[in-house]
Amino acid sequence: MGSEKRLAKLATYEDLFERMLDAGLLLDKDQFTVLDANEACEGVLGFSRDALIGKKLETFLSPSSCVSLLKELRVSRRRYHPRRFDTLWLGSDSKERTMEIAACSLRLQPGEGQPAEVLQVLIKDVTRERSAERDAEKYLSDLQIANQKLEKLSTTDEMTQLANYRHFRSELEKEHERSFRYGTPYALIFVDIDHFKKLNDTHGHKAGDEVLRQVAMVLRTQCRNTDLPARYGGEEFVVLCAGVPWHGSLILAERIRKGIEAIQTPYGSTQPLGKVTASFGVAGFPDHAPSVNEVLECADEALYEAKSEGRNQIHTASPKLKARASGE
Repeated sequence: MGSEKRLAKLATYEDLFERMLDAGLLLDKDQFTVLDANEACEGVLGFSRDALIGKKLETFLSPSSCVSLLKELRVSRRRYHPRRFDTLWLGSDSKERTMEIAACSLRLQPGEGQPAEVLQVLIKDVTRERSAERDAEKYLSDLQIANQKLEKLSTTDEMTQLANYRHFRSELEKEHERSFRYGTPYALIFVDIDHFKKLNDTHGHKAGDEVLRQVAMVLRTQCRNTDLPARYGGEEFVVLCAGVPWHGSLILAERIRKGIEAIQTPYGSTQPLGKVTASFGVAGFPDHAPSVNEVLECADEALYEAKSEGRNQIHTASPKLKARASGE
């Protein structure tokens, strides 16, 4: 085939131009005036060949896309490979339609009074395709948002908007595995609202729910982004402090204790301590226990000690708890 002519060279451009299913235009490269048009233009663009020839292409464009199209055409006239882009076209019915344009320079055979090059523009109506693509993108976006909401619902306590127990437990297991592997600590802070049953019995569950939400707000505002506050169950909360030793979490525990103590609510005055308060138990890995369940038990027992010794205070896992957790 090296010495033979390609069959494509034997075909005339006019045959190809006229038989195209897409609208074909030849424009001058300066003003983008239509020099020639094929028969498909009437069906695709809504204008006959005679209506197009001699007119500047921008005449048929939506005003909103005129500037961008002319810019694209200026770039295309310097290239001999098609440049594709979309534009909005105004048909004879004045309705906007989305057109895909492929534009590039085209050399002409030498001829008297003819330009050496023109801009070849092939136009395809892609209104339905682009509409379908936008619908598909919106559907996928809506689906992603719905999945995100569903995921949040599955990991969030509805009452307090904190992490629920299932999500907390999952994150605790992951943190314990990381800490065990890399030798880093973590701490748990148990928080239990004092005399919560009395508050419910005196003012009703609606008041109790309000206090739960206020305590949750204190946890959210006092915790760092790397902490995970969660509702453990009932009136009990827990904070997972990743990468923090148990003694380092005491500052956070005290901030939370003071924040709960400062809650402004009419229900606090009827509580035994004259305000809404909470008791705290703190334990950590690896100082107090070697396993997840044992760290939880240590924090829970420390919380029980805080309650038994007067409430509204913070207790940490004692050497006695540590020795028992270690099996000594």
